[in-house]
Amino acid sequence: MCGVRSEPNDFQAKTHNAEVEGSSLTSRAGSTELSHDGVRRNTYTYAAKIGDTRMNETHAPSAGERPGSAGTGEGSYGTTRTRVVNDFVVPILFGGIIAGTLDIGAASLINSAKPARILQAIASGLLGKSAFDGGSATVELGLVLQWAMSIIIASIFVVAVRWMPVLKRQWIGAGLAYGVTIFVVMNYVVLPLSAIGHPPRFRAVHFTEDIVAMLLFGMIVAFFARERPGR
Repeated sequence: MCGVRSEPNDFQAKTHNAEVEGSSLTSRAGSTELSHDGVRRNTYTYAAKIGDTRMNETHAPSAGERPGSAGTGEGSYGTTRTRVVNDFVVPILFGGIIAGTLDIGAASLINSAKPARILQAIASGLLGKSAFDGGSATVELGLVLQWAMSIIIASIFVVAVRWMPVLKRQWIGAGLAYGVTIFVVMNYVVLPLSAIGHPPRFRAVHFTEDIVAMLLFGMIVAFFARERPGR
């Protein structure tokens, strides 16, 4: 009797153990599925991050497109504009106007005449002898003509420097040679073609003084066009 009664108990115990093992397997399966789901989510998240990163790299502005960078259109334009100002505008305007203004003073000393009279003489190249009777109007015209010619002369040298950089490295010799060229062209080409109609009369003292004045003119122009650090 005792042996018969113990069989159901053993059967119940085995059944309980099987249920426990089944629950454990179910839990493990669920855990496995959850872990697989987590892996899938992590994989999708990682892929999404990679996709976003690649899209950002694709659409991110390059160094040449970033605002304010040297490679942008605006930055490039600013750099070009600065170079134009430093290489052309400054030497042409400063060299031309300063040299032209000092040339008026030199001509005044050489000819023992007032600067206003010198300016009227310059205007006479366009108006003839009537310029000397024009008062302040022809004085102003003479100043405009002097500065205009000086700026043109400076422009020729500055442009030549761009083609022959040796001129800005050897600016002293280049300036002296240019001064001689200015003297010859102004006295023997421009004056005969102007309303004056003839070159100046040769007088040794005035010839030497005029040469010195033009050498100074050429030196000033070359000085402003010379090679400098950062240019």
